[in-house]
Amino acid sequence: MKTYSISDVAKKLNLTVYTLRYYDKEGLLPFVERTA
Repeated sequence: MKTYSISDVAKKLNLTVYTLRYYDKEGLLPFVERTA
């Protein structure tokens, strides 16, 4: 599985890093896996 940084994903989705972090905090991205 390919890993992406949060900034890579934000660019691909045309969103801000802040928005993605908010979505994650609210549980809207349940499929996201984290690495250390």
